Amino acid sequence: MEKFVYKQFRDGLKKNLLSENDREKRRQLLEGARSTPEYQMAQEEHFRHDIFRPTSRIVNADKEAEVEIGKQFCFSEKDVARQFCKMGMVGIEASLPKKLSCADIGGGAGVLAEQTKEWLEDQGHDVSMVVVDGNSYSLDQARSRGLRTEISRLDELNVGDLDLIVMRAVLHYNDQKTQEKILNNIFYALKGGGYFVSQHAYGNGENSMLRDMIASMAIDMDAKENIYHWPTMEDYKRMLVSSGFEDFQDKGYVTDNVWGPEYMWDRFYGQLLRRAQDTNDNQKMRNLEIFRKEYLRRSNEYIKEVIQQYGAEHVGVRSKDDESYEIVSKYRIVSCRKPK
Repeated sequence: MEKFVYKQFRDGLKKNLLSENDREKRRQLLEGARSTPEYQMAQEEHFRHDIFRPTSRIVNADKEAEVEIGKQFCFSEKDVARQFCKMGMVGIEASLPKKLSCADIGGGAGVLAEQTKEWLEDQGHDVSMVVVDGNSYSLDQARSRGLRTEISRLDELNVGDLDLIVMRAVLHYNDQKTQEKILNNIFYALKGGGYFVSQHAYGNGENSMLRDMIASMAIDMDAKENIYHWPTMEDYKRMLVSSGFEDFQDKGYVTDNVWGPEYMWDRFYGQLLRRAQDTNDNQKMRNLEIFRKEYLRRSNEYIKEVIQQYGAEHVGVRSKDDESYEIVSKYRIVSCRKPK
C-alpha cells in the first residue's frame, strides 16, 4: 500500500472513532475496519498508538523505562497464573459455555491469558482469547505467545460480547474516576451472565495510602497528588456494585505482594543506570545517584512517620537488616457476575 493511502485510512478511522461518543458504534466501526487489508497494514505500522493513547502516567513511565511487566513480582510464574485460574474459577467454570470468548484486560505480556486459555481448554472449553493493553512493548511479547492482542485505552475498551474477563494488578495504574470507567466498560463488554475474575494487591486504608505515596514519588517526587491509586477491598467492592456487578466473592489470595523504595527506584531508573554504566556516561550516573539518594531519603522518612502514627504491623511494613523497609499487601482474587 502506498504511504498516502495508509495515512488517509489511518486519519479517516481516527477521525471517525474520536468523533463517535457511542461506545457500541465505536466498537462496530473498529470491527468493520479490522476486515480490511488497510487495517492489517496499519496494525503492523502500529497506527493505533495515535488513536489509543495511554491515560496513565505509570503506563508511560513503564514504557520509557522498558519495564517488562510480566517479569515483575510473580507475574511471569506460570504456576501462580494457574493458581489464579483454579481459585478464581471455582463455582464459575461449570457455568461457562463450551465455546467461550475471553479477554485479559491489562494483560501485558500475556502470561495470565495464556494460562487461563490452557486451563479452560483442559476443562473442555473452546476458548477465543484476546489480550488488551495500552503498552505495545508488552503486547509484542503476548503476540510471541501466539495470542491475539488489542492495543487500547482501558477506559475506552473496544472489545465486547465476552463470556469471561480476567484482570490482574491493573486498577492501581489509574485514579479512582478512571478505575470506575474501566469497571463500567468491563461490565459493558460482558454478555449477560458473564463473569469477571480479578486479582489486586489489597491492604487497609493506611497500607494503600503508603503504597500510593512511595510508588508515586518514584515517578515524580514533587507531584501534588498521588499517581498510583490502590483501592481497598471495600472500595473495590463498592465500585463493582456501582458498575452493576453482583455475586461478589472473595476467593482468597495466592501470594503476598512485597516491595520497598529500592524496588520502585530500580523499576523506573535501573535500566537507565545500567546503560549509563555501559557507555561510561559519568554525568548521568552522578545525576541518577543523586536522585536515588534523595528518593530513598524522602521515602524512608515518610515510612517512619506512618509507622509512628499507625504502627508497623497495621500498615504492613517490615524492617530489613540494612534498615530499609518493605511494604506487604495481599494479592486477593475476586469474582463477580453481570446479571443475565
